[in-house]
Amino acid sequence: MARALIYLALVIIALACGYALWRLAVLRRRRGARVRQETSLPYEVWYALRQTDPAAAERFLAALWDRLRAERSRMAGQATAGGPGTDLQTLLETQVAEMTHAVDALRRAHAGEPAFPPALAILEEQVRRLCAEVAALQTGGSS
Repeated sequence: MARALIYLALVIIALACGYALWRLAVLRRRRGARVRQETSLPYEVWYALRQTDPAAAERFLAALWDRLRAERSRMAGQATAGGPGTDLQTLLETQVAEMTHAVDALRRAHAGEPAFPPALAILEEQVRRLCAEVAALQTGGSS
């Protein structure tokens, strides 16, 4: 009888651990999707604003990119004497990933619209600039 209770307790513990791990995985996936949605939201706003007020859309995008540039400048200023630092590179890579996701999200949402290709070209050019900064940091950091 005692053995049966021990086995029952072990089975219950195993099921509870499996359920807890499953819930953790679901929560992590949902959090990732929410973060990706939040990072693409400014670009959705920019695209919608571009339809109604192109000048305001340009100012909005310039302010957004200025904020991202300021983050990179602040990180570069904090780099230690040991080199350009991986923090700046990580920040750049994160910005590239976020921007690439935003471009993909806009592409899925607005691919058939006639005003979309010029907007897409603007964002893809910025992604190329950021990728060039990452490459320059990697080559500069390895020498």
